[in-house]
Amino acid sequence: AKFLTKVEKLHTLVHEWQLVASREFSAASLYDKVTNLIIGWRRLELSTWSRLLDMEKERCEQEVSSWWFIAYEAIIAAPIQMAESGQSSMGDHIQEAISTLEQFFLSTSIGQYSKRLELVTNFRSLLVLYVQDYPCLKKLTSALENFLQHFKRFEPSIHKIMVEKRTALERDIKELIQLASWKDVNIVALRESARRSHHKLFKLVRRYREALA
Repeated sequence: AKFLTKVEKLHTLVHEWQLVASREFSAASLYDKVTNLIIGWRRLELSTWSRLLDMEKERCEQEVSSWWFIAYEAIIAAPIQMAESGQSSMGDHIQEAISTLEQFFLSTSIGQYSKRLELVTNFRSLLVLYVQDYPCLKKLTSALENFLQHFKRFEPSIHKIMVEKRTALERDIKELIQLASWKDVNIVALRESARRSHHKLFKLVRRYREALA
């Protein structure tokens, strides 16, 4: 995409050359190659539009990884360190960990809700493996299970909201793709069609981004 503008400028220069060049210095074959390249790239771009919402969702979910170390410290690292030091009572830490996780979920966006649940679920599963060596961790695993069961109840409602919003936007994008089929081989017309389509497409993607947030 970042080279397309430069290639279109090259196309314009070759076109101007062709208007004045003699047959001996013709660049017709180059002109045809550049034309076909631009048309090919435009159609390639068009084929990616149906994945734009998926890409937005993936980007949103990837942001959950910034919480990985915080969750790991609260659920895995600190409790194991306490167990290894012989500290059998973990009541205070359990309350603190659950309170931290509660804020973690109360501050989440809709788009990250399921991914945050998955993160905590995975860490709880890992913690269960340590219970054999450190029985004092069993209370924390139970507290985490209760916590997860509480917040998992809201997941179907959140999923339903996102499906409804996404379905409407997918329909609009599909219509936009059909309208911008870009069968035209006129480079100027293609560029103008792309510009108009990009403007409409950005509005749709921004609406989905706002829904995820």
